[in-house]
Amino acid sequence: MASLESDTFLELSLNLQLKIEESLNSCNNMKASYKANIKEAVKKLMDIISRQEKMISSLKCSQNSDFNAFIESQKQLNDKIIAKLDLMAQNKIIIDSSYASRLKTGLTSTFVAKKPPKDNKNIVIVRPQNGANNKQTVNELKKAIKKSNKTIDIKEVENIGNGRVIIRCQTEEDVEELQEVSKACHDIHVTKPKHKKPSICVYNIDSDVAKEDIIEEIIKTNKDIKDFFSANTSYAIEDHIRLKARLERRRQKHTSTQNTSHSSLEDKTYDYVFEVSPELRKIWFKMRSILIDMKSYRYGDHLHVIRCYKCQKFGHISKVCTESENSCGNCSGNHETRNCQKKDQNCINCQRFNAKNKSNITLDTNHSVFSKCCQSLQRMENQIKSRINYE
Repeated sequence: MASLESDTFLELSLNLQLKIEESLNSCNNMKASYKANIKEAVKKLMDIISRQEKMISSLKCSQNSDFNAFIESQKQLNDKIIAKLDLMAQNKIIIDSSYASRLKTGLTSTFVAKKPPKDNKNIVIVRPQNGANNKQTVNELKKAIKKSNKTIDIKEVENIGNGRVIIRCQTEEDVEELQEVSKACHDIHVTKPKHKKPSICVYNIDSDVAKEDIIEEIIKTNKDIKDFFSANTSYAIEDHIRLKARLERRRQKHTSTQNTSHSSLEDKTYDYVFEVSPELRKIWFKMRSILIDMKSYRYGDHLHVIRCYKCQKFGHISKVCTESENSCGNCSGNHETRNCQKKDQNCINCQRFNAKNKSNITLDTNHSVFSKCCQSLQRMENQIKSRINYE
């Protein structure tokens, strides 16, 4: 961006600040505290711009070469700030959770580019049949396409684990052509990904609710769900709802030893996870709560993220972990999380991402791997969501 005259520069900065505030005010899905933090951060940026402009104005008449070099560097810095504000106004930039604290030490805050969600339509997964790596898998696919003399419009190739690659095609016809082409190649196998049904978790259900009767109880006592099945008598219940898991949530401790077995049973509560059809989920989420045995319970979407308790990486459990050393989920040190005595948190997964990532994206690491604010966890959750059919 070319340097701007002082008046025009400040006017543009103020206009961009107004645009950002208008965007934040129209955003209904963001917490008020987050909005306030972003507004405060933008205000501090504007203060910096104003101070820099005043300094430039007081020095721009000087003929000293050092002053002139300083003025030019400040103009370039201000141009960069305006560019960031412009991107924020267009909702192309998000600020990491530690932004406000970093401003205290100057312009060292991390701007994180918000990638648009990937299009998960018209995709296939290519699997090697002979233990090949990602590059070899792609080369085998290229050979098959070239041999077929067909034109297939491929938008993107993404490497995943065990030599597999995801191919994003332009149209459904391209997907079908790719599947047909791959049949002539015995070294790769091309399939469409199977989308899973969504899962709903109902929280803190009392222990006296019978596990085997809970689906019947949900249908019987919730009018909207009952009407859904009544209006579609041909529906098999198991095609639209099934119990996936019952997870023990907590047990309250007792100081008394009397009636211990009876009391501990009653104080247990459970989270019930149900797999439901997309149609039933839409009905379910129109209700504020779910009624079971004359009591109202909260619920929400359930995403099962697999994370190893030894190395903290996603996709496997500690029983099959191949890492030689432990990684703490709290501070990222080489010890078990349960033995950690440090108060300062440092996310090992976000740390690994920053070390491997070659783009300008930098994740905040000042949290544990268990934090809901963890961007590595959020990225994994988004991957899981992309494989679920919510429609």
